[in-house]
Amino acid sequence: MIIDGNRIAKDIIGVVSARAKALPRAPRLGVLVVGEHPVIASYVRKKERRAKDAGVDMVIEKLPDSATEEYVLLALATLTKATDALIVQLPLPPDLRTQYILSHIKRAQDADVLGDDAYDFFDSGKSNVLPPVVGACAEICMRHNISIEGKKAVVIGSGRLVGRPIFSWLTQEGAFPRMVTKDTNEDERKKLLHDADIIVSGVGKCRSLKKDDVREGVVVLDAGTSEESGTIGGDADPEIASISSLFTPVPGGIGPITVAYLFHNTVLLCEEELQRRGKPLY
Repeated sequence: MIIDGNRIAKDIIGVVSARAKALPRAPRLGVLVVGEHPVIASYVRKKERRAKDAGVDMVIEKLPDSATEEYVLLALATLTKATDALIVQLPLPPDLRTQYILSHIKRAQDADVLGDDAYDFFDSGKSNVLPPVVGACAEICMRHNISIEGKKAVVIGSGRLVGRPIFSWLTQEGAFPRMVTKDTNEDERKKLLHDADIIVSGVGKCRSLKKDDVREGVVVLDAGTSEESGTIGGDADPEIASISSLFTPVPGGIGPITVAYLFHNTVLLCEEELQRRGKPLY
């Protein structure tokens, strides 16, 4: 089965919009952008379109490439006071300490769950706010009755955006995950992949996962995106779809669901803040 991520994203946005409209005011998502880059600008435009559909007000603060760390943190502090949820559009310029900046986002406003406080709370299993890529994978599995508990899972890549949070989520759900990185022995990699019930990849290396790498009936959740010969593709070769029980394509798979889940988190954080203040939600 090939997943239609755009359809699932549309469903999520519909639910989010209804929740947002029922609140005393529209939830506000702050987006900090540093630098002028076409790819980053494209990502922000996509989020702006989705924000409108979701009933969320996006507050965008744009800084030049030359912005100092101090200037970035001041802008972040300003957005903190004006919004319910915050994200920093990545990547940041190389001279800025990305994780240091992300960790200045308060846990109660961290819609991407990338700051240390928010991530550690998620990793503990206590948080209602999931990293968007985790929320996307969880949504897909829930909708298609994919059981996680007791399954052998392989996570390809150990990055903060995909690998680490997915590994944590699979562990919390009772799976037996193993992580494959560039340092994994090739024989071990082959065995782990062939034995896996579920594979989640997020390395951004086009078609690095081949049909011969996996067994029939595997669930493949492809969260990697890269460009090859001018074409956007995922980590998993599309031929795998013919033998998998569930396959997410790139583009049109996990990506749009992840964006939709960002706005799910925005509304959730707004609801939680109103509850803390003793405000009626509806």
